[in-house]
Amino acid sequence: MKCWICKSKYMPKELGHNVCAICSKKQRISFIIYGRLVSMKNSRRIIFHKGKPRLIKSKEALQFTRDFKKQVTSKIKLNITCLMRVIVRVYYDNHRPDLDTELIYDCLEKNGIIENDKLIHEKHSYKNYSKNNPRVEIEIERMEAEEIKNEIS
Repeated sequence: MKCWICKSKYMPKELGHNVCAICSKKQRISFIIYGRLVSMKNSRRIIFHKGKPRLIKSKEALQFTRDFKKQVTSKIKLNITCLMRVIVRVYYDNHRPDLDTELIYDCLEKNGIIENDKLIHEKHSYKNYSKNNPRVEIEIERMEAEEIKNEIS
C-alpha cells in the first residue's frame, strides 16, 4: 500500500489508513541514537583488496553504524519518499570533534528510514556537549509544497 500524499511505498500496518506517519497528523518524527558520532571525512582507512587500495570507513564509524541499526526499531523504518527537513543535534563528549553529520544521513538511508538522502531539502546541524551522555537527536519533518515554492520564488 502507498501513502496517497507522498507516494511512500512503505505503510506501517499499525496506522490503519492510507497515509504514512509523516503525512498523517504526525508531521514530524524524532528519535535519539546513543553513542559518539564520528566524522566520515577525517576517519577513512586504506585497505588492499585484490592488490588494489580501497578507502573504507574507520572502525569507529562502522561501530556507530552498527549501534545505529540496533537502536532503530521497526516502527521507525518508514522509507520516507517525500521532500523533508532534517534537524540533527549532536552531543559530543568533548570539544574536539568537527561537526560532520554525513554518517547520520547514510545511516538513515541504509536502515530504511528515508528512501534516499537526496530527498533531504533542508539540513540543520547543531553541535552540543554532554560529557556523560554522547548522543544524536534526529528530527525528520515533511516539507509542505508551499514552503518549497516560497523558497524557489
